[in-house]
Amino acid sequence: MHIGPIEAATRSMSAAGEAASFQPHNHLLREIYFHLNTIVVVGRGPAVSLRGGDEGYAQETVGNLIYSERPPVGVDGADNRRTPLAETPDEEFRALTEPGSILFP
Repeated sequence: MHIGPIEAATRSMSAAGEAASFQPHNHLLREIYFHLNTIVVVGRGPAVSLRGGDEGYAQETVGNLIYSERPPVGVDGADNRRTPLAETPDEEFRALTEPGSILFP
């Protein structure tokens, strides 16, 4: 059963594990458009995982800003930017990712 493409476009997303995981359940993944997200992952990752897509359909990840220690899985890095949290130049941003912060109480 195909119910249409999966589309995700948000301003921010944060998690203490995988922030977004796309993988087969009952059928192969078909159309996936994961665009213009800001993803922050503290701890294990990867931030984004895209596995098991049907090669006859588009699975696009474009324009995402990924702050994670581990690289995404199955995501083309050419149109996305990943920065390890430790290398993020903004001290206030890094402070938000510490345990006990407003994002991770």
